[in-house]
Amino acid sequence: MARFLALWLFLSLAWARTEVAQEAVAAWLEGKLSPRLEEVLRAPPEEAPKLLERYALFPPPPKGLSVNRESPKVEGNRVLFPAALGEEVGEVVVVLEGEEVRRIYFRPEGLALPAYLLTPVAGWGFLLLSLFWGFLLRQPSPFRAWFLEALALLREHRGLYLFTNLFLYGLFALGSLLAYGMPELARAVQVLFGGPSRPSA
Repeated sequence: MARFLALWLFLSLAWARTEVAQEAVAAWLEGKLSPRLEEVLRAPPEEAPKLLERYALFPPPPKGLSVNRESPKVEGNRVLFPAALGEEVGEVVVVLEGEEVRRIYFRPEGLALPAYLLTPVAGWGFLLLSLFWGFLLRQPSPFRAWFLEALALLREHRGLYLFTNLFLYGLFALGSLLAYGMPELARAVQVLFGGPSRPSA
């Protein structure tokens, strides 16, 4: 009996999430969830961070996107819907927190990293390859010759190299100051380029 109740509860939650996700996708496709880029750019400073963050979490759907809302697939806190953009296939991903929709976006097929790159074997392989590369740089080899040639070019164009690095570090320092002074805008930019942070367990 307890197993039956647990199964019933699980199916009920999955059904509820699916229904919420279907309604959210419908609203997203109608443009009700995504602010326009013009709104973000013209917004006053006090409203811009929230609009920018919402633009990152709910990017406007691509024109011509078709979504099959009748075939959802639930994976944890995500509901996936098969989708197509012309000949390009993929899926619309709805990220939920409870029954609240946190993010919707279209993910074309093939953009995700291959699963084998996320395994410990791949990590050890990368480490061994790095050690092997370091070994080659210390031995007489074409790799060492190329490395020394690159160092010679850096010495020859030292001024350009230093200017470029100082300029980039200056931009980094400026960004840090802006982030310190405008934390809401910094969080919105982080969401825009890095995706939303996952809530801690």
